[in-house]
Amino acid sequence: SCDPWRPTREGSARAAAALDAYFSTLEHIFVLSLAFIGDVMDCAEGLPNFLNSNWSTKAKRLLPIETDTRCKNLYDQMHTLRVNFRNPLAHGAFLSGQSSLCFHLPKIGALPAKLTKTPRGFQANFTLDLPNFRDVVRLLDDFDGFLADGPLHYPLKWADSGLDVALDSSSRTEYRNAMLSEETFEELIRKTSMTWERHANMDY
Repeated sequence: SCDPWRPTREGSARAAAALDAYFSTLEHIFVLSLAFIGDVMDCAEGLPNFLNSNWSTKAKRLLPIETDTRCKNLYDQMHTLRVNFRNPLAHGAFLSGQSSLCFHLPKIGALPAKLTKTPRGFQANFTLDLPNFRDVVRLLDDFDGFLADGPLHYPLKWADSGLDVALDSSSRTEYRNAMLSEETFEELIRKTSMTWERHANMDY
């Protein structure tokens, strides 16, 4: 039978899963990156508070948002995508802070409303259109490219290797010393991979 809405339903479901998985992966990457960059491990609050912080807090601790214009622009777009779409999709289609409501009109029914806090108080917005899927994918690709070519270059190379990360002081020193060049970092990955394989195969 004809089902003209099937592509929309399936596309929405896959987009929801993709966004949820993407932001979850970023959280893992941010935590992994502690071993390579930043001073979070050396500060008073340490690892537990960083793990308990939200995505935005982690991003602000690790990325040059305040000093890099491109980073700030990409972060703002990612934050909007996360707050307006990923979070509601992951939490039953509700926006945080009691900002998702249905406004009932006589003889019409319930209209979805989004409340936005402004200096003049809360304002209602009835335009809840989803962004163009291609624009979303392009944004994710741009953000990936920025991280891979910039602040998370070496952490992402390590993540791609599939190796575990150690957060003890000596390991972090070894990682950061290896980040002096591509060659020294690749050599560390090679050496660590060989050590892991030797332990996994019990080749002593």
